[in-house]
Amino acid sequence: MITSGGAILCWAYMCRAIDSEIKPDTWKEESVKRLEEMPLWPANWMEHQTRDDYWKHGSVSVNYDDIKVPVFALDGWADSYTNSVLTLMEGLSVPRKALIDLGHMYLLMTECLSRQLISLVKLQNGGING
Repeated sequence: MITSGGAILCWAYMCRAIDSEIKPDTWKEESVKRLEEMPLWPANWMEHQTRDDYWKHGSVSVNYDDIKVPVFALDGWADSYTNSVLTLMEGLSVPRKALIDLGHMYLLMTECLSRQLISLVKLQNGGING
């Protein structure tokens, strides 16, 4: 489950306006509609404080074998769930790599993206080899 800070941050991101350069003719109307239809996620999550079906439907730990593609996961020791990526790596049977450091938000994004691009290029050329 997501911590309260994560819930608010996630909700705030979902409320952002649509980029007017991408949709110059409809961004305002679509943004207002998004706000009007936006569920109050933190309240919904408070109604599901245990590991019930609400959470299980999106949890990879329910059946790791459902994952059929290579996985590149990013985690941070300062994050709320410090063992989630390690548990994921143990449960998967597909090619997998993990990048784990103190925190995952900003400092690692450049390294993460470059490693992901390298992995994608290797996949296109026949597989991940190191």
